[in-house]
Amino acid sequence: MRRALSSTIFARILMTPIGLVVSVSCGKSVMVPPLCSPLNIQHEEPRGTRNFFVFGTSPHTVDCRYRRYKTKGWTYLVALLLFSIKLPYAVGDKNIENDIGNSIKIVDEPSRILLSQGLENFTLNLFKETVNAAGSRLNLVLSPFSIWALLVLLWEGSKGKTNEQLMNVLGLPSDRRLTIAGYRAIDEALQVNTSTVSVEFVKAIFFDINRPLKRDFESTAEHLYQCPTISINFHKPVEATRVINDWVKLNTHGKIPDLLLEEDLRDAQLVLANAVYFQGQWSLPFDRDLTTRESFYDEDGKTIGEVDMMSSQGPYAFVADQELDANVIEIPYGKENRLSMIVMLPRHGNKNSIDVILEKLPQRNFSRLINDLAQSKSEYFGDDVDLRLPRFNVTSDFVMNVVLETMGLTDVFNENAADLSPISPHKIYLSRVIHKAVIVVDEEGTIATAASGAALANKSRPPKFHANRPFIYIIHDKKSNTIVFAGKVFNPN
Repeated sequence: MRRALSSTIFARILMTPIGLVVSVSCGKSVMVPPLCSPLNIQHEEPRGTRNFFVFGTSPHTVDCRYRRYKTKGWTYLVALLLFSIKLPYAVGDKNIENDIGNSIKIVDEPSRILLSQGLENFTLNLFKETVNAAGSRLNLVLSPFSIWALLVLLWEGSKGKTNEQLMNVLGLPSDRRLTIAGYRAIDEALQVNTSTVSVEFVKAIFFDINRPLKRDFESTAEHLYQCPTISINFHKPVEATRVINDWVKLNTHGKIPDLLLEEDLRDAQLVLANAVYFQGQWSLPFDRDLTTRESFYDEDGKTIGEVDMMSSQGPYAFVADQELDANVIEIPYGKENRLSMIVMLPRHGNKNSIDVILEKLPQRNFSRLINDLAQSKSEYFGDDVDLRLPRFNVTSDFVMNVVLETMGLTDVFNENAADLSPISPHKIYLSRVIHKAVIVVDEEGTIATAASGAALANKSRPPKFHANRPFIYIIHDKKSNTIVFAGKVFNPN
């Protein structure tokens, strides 16, 4: 049975700058009328996640359904990029393909740092702007890296001012070879497959067999970005939907079998898709027998309700960060100490403290924060941290246009200004960016289909990290220095 949103929430969603953000718990159903958003959202059982960048002629309603699958300790995220031809670059540098290996070798450390910093800045700014646009009282999860990776392909197929805006917003170096080499290095580094942690990042371009891609762009996508191109007939929506859904199903290990609806491909002539698939089991699993029902509070200290609070004591990295005015803990996945969830909990008594952290986070060097956590773990060696973290399940759904426009991407959304001529001889522009993500955290692990200013706490007693009020979380990969997922929990229920 479907339930309409309450008038209060409905009014707030109408005022949400990004068009719509829906965050609901399992078991609830909501329907948002098309009046308040380009999307008509129906939440049944959460089905997974999707990301759409829609290029096209005119807005149309997309009916989004998603279902959560009972998978123990799995995280998966699927991102789709839809282009609709509205109605023409030749990427053209043939030699770069021959010496891309040398390009990777010549990426010096300053250039690596520059690319990494650009990605980090994009990630944290996108996270901040999305949370601000969504409103303070909603749960949220997104994969900034997924959006960044798709936009890099879009940058490769752009010219002029459109290209400049994408380069600036994405934080790309001016040397194209360094961008490609850095992209491939991150792509390769993110491929992880162990008994306890698995990360897969795949991508594909689906184009209309009647409207082929420009040959240079197709070659660049396939050889430099390892992105296969697949021709389908968009004039046969049933067949096109099946082909794309089969690709998604294959690359999410069957967890998302029916991602697209036929109407999702209305007016589409080109689809760029990627899938980020993450399995994470805690290095130190929580004991289910220690999970209890406890109160959860809002930022004003008022009780929101009771939640299932997990409990653990272990040698977690922990800092009391002065710059963020928050306690920060690192909860690692697997045996490799490579991927981890970073949880940021505002200190007691700070109203609007989540907003304060988000405002300071882009200025706070995240890599330095990771180093501070590593240092704290060595300082606390032998000491246990008293950790309490609620189970939570968050599904988010957003139209990202205004957020990206706020960050500086304007021409690509403008039918007259967008220059994506390297991709197709037809005039195309970005009409809509839709991002969908889901994360589930329990005792076994996570399911999601993402020095200065730091102070060590008094070592006379074990530090406590009790996440019984709104907090921020980030899933981070140390090897590639990439934030895969980021989110906020206002109410675990």
